[in-house]
Amino acid sequence: MTQALFQSKESIKQKKARELKDKAMHIWRTAASEYRELPNRYNELLEHKKASGVKPLKKLSQDVLADYPSIPFLDIEEEKKAMAHLDKWEQHGCLCRKVDELEEILKTSNSMNTMKAWCRDYLYNLTRDTYNKKKKKAMYPERYKNAASE
Repeated sequence: MTQALFQSKESIKQKKARELKDKAMHIWRTAASEYRELPNRYNELLEHKKASGVKPLKKLSQDVLADYPSIPFLDIEEEKKAMAHLDKWEQHGCLCRKVDELEEILKTSNSMNTMKAWCRDYLYNLTRDTYNKKKKKAMYPERYKNAASE
């Protein structure tokens, strides 16, 4: 208890910086790969949905796609480089602000949240379509016997 009373401002500042870095690295570990892959995943699922003929075939508006946030910290693929990026933020005195901004963007980005929702929707539609096709083949094997042999 008395130790806490005698902590220097510098040690308090270092502790806060460590906590912020841990928080940022947790965000990086949990969100970076999804952030990097989300636009590609959306396009792949859209193409798969087109190829499968699953209806309705709606697409995201160009405005939503254009508003996808640019977050250089989440573009980093290696943990050491991400830590070095955080060290730069600390040196420039903007670590706290940048971590707060990062959290805010991930929570409130309309483009990211919409793209995630549409990916889930596309995946559901594709899975449901595959299920329905298998179900029909199982229920009416005589109708699909000729199609399977071709």
